[in-house]
Amino acid sequence: MWARTLLHSRTQVSVRRLCSSFHPHSSVNLPSSRTLVHSQPDPHSRASLSTANRAKVDSLICPPSSTTMPSSMRCSLQRQFCRTPALRHFSCSATLMVSDPASTVSAGMHQTPIVDELWRRRQMKAAGSATPEVRVFAADHPKTPQFSRTSITYPFSSSEKLRDSYSNPWGKIRVGRVLEDLDALAGNIAAYHCESDQPPLVIVTASVDRITMRHRANLKDDMTLSGTVAWVGTSSLEIHMAVTSSWTDMPWLTAQFVFVARDPQSGKAARVPPLAPETQNEKDLFERCAAISQARKQARKERDAAKADSVSMLEWPDHQYLVKAQDLLKKSVQLTQFPSLMGHYVFQSDTAASNQLICQPQQRNTRGRVFGGFLMRRAFELGFATSYSFSGAQPRFREVDRVVFHSPVEIGDLLRLRSTVLYTSTSKDGRTLMHIEVEAFVAKPEHKSTVLSNTFNFTFESDGKLVLPEVLPASIEEAHKAVCQMSLNREQEVCDAAPSAQ
Repeated sequence: MWARTLLHSRTQVSVRRLCSSFHPHSSVNLPSSRTLVHSQPDPHSRASLSTANRAKVDSLICPPSSTTMPSSMRCSLQRQFCRTPALRHFSCSATLMVSDPASTVSAGMHQTPIVDELWRRRQMKAAGSATPEVRVFAADHPKTPQFSRTSITYPFSSSEKLRDSYSNPWGKIRVGRVLEDLDALAGNIAAYHCESDQPPLVIVTASVDRITMRHRANLKDDMTLSGTVAWVGTSSLEIHMAVTSSWTDMPWLTAQFVFVARDPQSGKAARVPPLAPETQNEKDLFERCAAISQARKQARKERDAAKADSVSMLEWPDHQYLVKAQDLLKKSVQLTQFPSLMGHYVFQSDTAASNQLICQPQQRNTRGRVFGGFLMRRAFELGFATSYSFSGAQPRFREVDRVVFHSPVEIGDLLRLRSTVLYTSTSKDGRTLMHIEVEAFVAKPEHKSTVLSNTFNFTFESDGKLVLPEVLPASIEEAHKAVCQMSLNREQEVCDAAPSAQ
C-alpha cells in the first residue's frame, strides 16, 4: 500500500511538470518580495490532457520498451520522474524545460530547497531564459534593499516529512541544516543584487560575521527564512538574514554574511551595484555596517604595522591580549610540571576531535566547487560533538562567532576537519560557555601537504550546574587563537550593548 501511495505522489509531481511543458505560457504570479512557499504539489487531472499528451504521461509512469517519443525527451522525462522529492516545490512564475537531458542533472537538486531555487535560477540563465520577475539594470544602477529581499517558508506544522528532515536526535531543530540553508539564501540574495546587463559576476562567501540564536525554536511551528542586502562596498556585500517562527515577529536566529564579487575572467575584485536604502531603518543599518567595515580596515592596518613583534610574528589585538596569552602560558608550564596540584585544568590538545572525508559531486555549488553551506554544516556538527564530549552533557548552540573562507575546496579533495575547545567562560546568566574552533584543511597526500581552507568559531553553552575545566594553551600559537577569539567576543559584547544595536 505504501509503495502505491508513493508512486501516486511522484506521479502527481511528474504530471504537473509535464503539464507545464505543454502549456509554456501559463504562469503563477510571484510576489514582488520573491516569497517562495515550500508546500506539497497540487494534483493535476490526467483526464484534462489531450489524448496525445495523456499517452506521454502514461509512458512516463510505465515506460514501454519502445516508443515513438524522441530519446532525448524520454530520457529527460524519466530523469524528472526519478528525481521528484516530495518536498521540493516553489511558487514560481516559470518552469524550466531543457531539451538536453544532461543539463537537467545538477548537484543542487540533492541539497536543500533554497539550494534547489539557487540552481534553478543558474540553470535558467545558462539556458538563456530571462527570469520574468526581475528587471535588467545597468551594472552601476543603484538598487534598493527591497529589490533583493527574499524569503522562504517551511510548513513544519503540516509536513511530517519536512520536520523529519530538519530534526536532530532529540527532536529539536537541526541547526546545521539551517546554517546550510542560510548560506544558500545569502548567495541567492547577493546574486539578485548583482544582476545586470553585463556578464554575471562570480559571487563568493568571504566570511560569516555572526549567527546568533536568540531563543529556542519549536520544530512544530512554521518558520520563515528571510533576508536582504544591508550594505554594499566597492566589491563586497553584507547580507542580513533572520529565521522567524510563525507565532512571533521576533526572530529566533539572525545572521550576517559577507560576499565579495570577482571578475569571471581575471578573478580580480569587481564592482557591485550600489545600494540605495529607502526607509530610515535601512539607512541607519547601512551607516552602522559602513562604520564597522571602516573600523575593521583600520584594525587591519594597525595589525600590519605592528607585525614585527618581539615575541612572534603573530598579529595580536593589542598589548593586553599579549599579556593575557603570556599568563595562560605560565599556567600551562605549571600544569606540565605539577599536574596533581593544578586542579581543574586541561590542555587544548586534550579536547581535540577530528574527522575527514572526500568531497563528493553532490556537494558542488554553481561554480563546481564545494558548497560553503555544506562545509559549515559539517564543521558545526563536529563542533557540537566536541562540546558534547568535553562537557559530558548535551550542549546548546548559542552562536557562530565568525567563519572565514581562506581558499576554495574542490570536488574530490580530501578534507580534514579538526575541532578544539579554545577556552571556556561564564555568561551573564551564569551559564558556562565553550568557545570552539574548527579548522578545515585540504590534504594533498600526493604532495604530502595540507592547505587551510576554512576557520569556524562556534559558541555552545552547558547547563549552569556543570563545572567545566579551564582550557590552557600549550604553545604561543594556541594562546594566540584563544586571545584573538576573546577579543572578538569582547567587541561583539560592546556592539550588543550599543543603543543602536538591533
